[in-house]
Amino acid sequence: MISIVSYEYRENITEALDQLKSVKTHEGVRYLLYFSVDKCDNDEIGNRQASIRDFMDAFPCENITYWNIGESSSQIVALFASIPIE
Repeated sequence: MISIVSYEYRENITEALDQLKSVKTHEGVRYLLYFSVDKCDNDEIGNRQASIRDFMDAFPCENITYWNIGESSSQIVALFASIPIE
């Protein structure tokens, strides 16, 4: 089963990441954290990586977590979860 939760943000990615913190994580689930930026600027990406790293560090160690970035006019953060069906 695939679960997707996403939030739009204006300037500070931390706003959207704070919203995602309320999503309950499960052990043994694979996660993909995707975020988009309005333009790829190395300095700005570096600033956002610290917030993303802090968010990902909150996941249980048993989970496999990846992240990816894209360029888009709408700035979003999306958390995809691949949940095994038993």
